[in-house]
Amino acid sequence: MTASTAPAGPFQITVQPSGRAFAAAEGEAVLAAAIRQGIGLPYGCKDGACGSCKCRKLEGTVVHGTHQPRPCRRKRKPPA
Repeated sequence: MTASTAPAGPFQITVQPSGRAFAAAEGEAVLAAAIRQGIGLPYGCKDGACGSCKCRKLEGTVVHGTHQPRPCRRKRKPPA
């Protein structure tokens, strides 16, 4: 993906340690934005219920909106 082909969006997400970056539109879930742009992220259910997509935020702000609260409360370490 190059700057000329990246969809416009107010939010830029960068996956570490790969450095792959993609845009997410306002109100769009990070996972949905990644899938739409061909960025491979782990997931099992696409709605947050299984916790497979759980990750660590290194900087910025996240608004969770409607989500499955149980996986967000689990005290397991997210994948590195």
